[in-house]
Amino acid sequence: MIYGYKNIWKVAGPILLGMVIQQLIGVTDVVFLGRVGQAELGASAIAGLYYITIYMLGVGFGVGVQILIARLNGRGHYHRIAPVFYQAMGLMLGFAAAAIVVSYLLTPWALPLLISSPRVLAAARDYLHFRVWGFVFAFAVIVFRAFYVGIVNTRILSWSAGIMLIVNVVGNYLLIFGNFGFPEMGIGGAALASVIAEAVSAAVFVVYTRYKVNASRYGLDAFYGYDPHLVKKIFSVSVWTTIQLFVSFATWFFFFVAIEHIGELELAASNVLRSISTMLYMVVGALGAAASSLTANLVGQERVKQVGPTCGRIIRLGFAIELALCMLLAFFPEAVMRIYTDDTELIGGSVNAYYVMLGSYVVIVPAMIVFNVVIGSGQTREALYIELAATVIYVANVWYVVVWRQSSLAWCWSTEYFYNFMMMLFSYWYLRRKKLIF
Repeated sequence: MIYGYKNIWKVAGPILLGMVIQQLIGVTDVVFLGRVGQAELGASAIAGLYYITIYMLGVGFGVGVQILIARLNGRGHYHRIAPVFYQAMGLMLGFAAAAIVVSYLLTPWALPLLISSPRVLAAARDYLHFRVWGFVFAFAVIVFRAFYVGIVNTRILSWSAGIMLIVNVVGNYLLIFGNFGFPEMGIGGAALASVIAEAVSAAVFVVYTRYKVNASRYGLDAFYGYDPHLVKKIFSVSVWTTIQLFVSFATWFFFFVAIEHIGELELAASNVLRSISTMLYMVVGALGAAASSLTANLVGQERVKQVGPTCGRIIRLGFAIELALCMLLAFFPEAVMRIYTDDTELIGGSVNAYYVMLGSYVVIVPAMIVFNVVIGSGQTREALYIELAATVIYVANVWYVVVWRQSSLAWCWSTEYFYNFMMMLFSYWYLRRKKLIF
């Protein structure tokens, strides 16, 4: 059968809700820090992107784990899922410990090379001092997400994210401004609140898995020691998605570092635009995750011919949702940005770039969904090559438009069109050449 809109939404809906709530955590950080100062707002963008860039190494690994679990689920080999889950969890916790150590060793000398403003540099250091401890809990959550998306049971994602949002909002209110007797920590309080929220989210997954999942069906009630053969198999799929997502977010980091050299106002404005864009991107991200999971399940069931029609329906669904959202946001640019900051100069200088950002979703929707079909089909090495090719063009474009020309903020944000068009073109060409879809 072809997955219909109802089947697609059954998978994508909870993922989307979970992503909405997760992204609201980032929004609340921007909203609170927007009341602290431009330096703190800009620092949270650069330091936050540093954290996310490393975090995406874990996400990339999780995508590979998700593909393996989804294939086993599609084939009905449920008892073989737990070994993959436990091996992945052990590896991810080891990665988290390494990420913390590397961050403390790397950032003292790396940040001054990237950030020219002394105020932004000091704020970024304060933020990362606490934020890096979140890797332990965030990486554990990635493995849980891979498990639940892979078995096409995604309801817990929204519950966990909802609880995390509540904890983060309360933590921001208490720790940034020092309310109710708590220390006034400023940007460091925002980082600590995020770490606490991630810890609570991980605990929710543990409790839910312990009491709500059929442990015997998936083999979760058995003990599995280190399995080098299975670890090698996990790495053979995951290493490519790990590098791919790292490259993808490293380019975002490069973009914001380039913007920072234009000025603090432009950096702060770009942070606001990034936060708004991220809210829109959740739809694409959820549908992309659904496309990847459903593709992997179809491949596991040896129904490759169903992949193309399913991808087409996901793209049409994505266009319908994004068109409605972008049209709504286009009518109220200043009102939307005022949610994030009350700085009138910042808002006034961002309106043109705001419209450029909204328009980019005409390309982003098909690009990211088709690209996730490549990943879900198991062609993770080829997905990396596609990412690298698009990134080379993107970095060259950013260097010319932002660094060399120091163009207006709107022109700087136009670079998103080139990147996503290349992603769409290369992904479509590859799938056509391999006769996987279309």
